[in-house]
Amino acid sequence: MSTKSSKKTKKQLIEEIELLHKKIADFEAAEPDSDKIPDNQHKTEKNYRDLAESLEELVYVADAKTFTATYVNNAINRIFGYTVEQWLADPHLWENSIYPEDRERVISELLDCITQKQSRII
Repeated sequence: MSTKSSKKTKKQLIEEIELLHKKIADFEAAEPDSDKIPDNQHKTEKNYRDLAESLEELVYVADAKTFTATYVNNAINRIFGYTVEQWLADPHLWENSIYPEDRERVISELLDCITQKQSRII
């Protein structure tokens, strides 16, 4: 972890991630006039990835319709024992990793968050 990141509080890092995530979402929603992406947008994505990879906490991005993970950082290995590649290759791995007695409740709460357009840090 960089010295700069280690001086920030967890709340500050989470706020930075949320801001970068919003910028990426705004970028993805925009229809560019050309096939070339401006350098500053590349830098924003790189900054987001660099920040996410520097965290010890899990950063997990999934498609809201399919729940398929589109990005996880390397903390997935320490927390769940899977590589990033394994996690991204199996769209049901996250669901199968939920304790069976909690699975229905967790999925229900996740669906509520999606329909209410809320985000949660768990």
